[in-house]
Amino acid sequence: MEKVLKWAMNCEETARRISLSLDNELPWIQRLLLKMHFYMCAACRESARQVQDLHDAFRQMSHPFEQNESIHLPLSFKQHIVDELKKHQ
Repeated sequence: MEKVLKWAMNCEETARRISLSLDNELPWIQRLLLKMHFYMCAACRESARQVQDLHDAFRQMSHPFEQNESIHLPLSFKQHIVDELKKHQ
């Protein structure tokens, strides 16, 4: 049991590695240790969930059409864009 605890991450180490894990920048053993810590620590598990939500939101903001490439605009809005472009030619 002592050998397992020797390898266990504390909350501070876990916090530093959450973002690295989301960016797939951790070796597999550190990802495993991170998951073990999440299993034992509700506070870090919740922190990781919040960081994951932020990570997902930023990814979606940087690629807004990735999830839904077929966004339909009303014809009147499309016509408004065309009219505005013609004014500035």
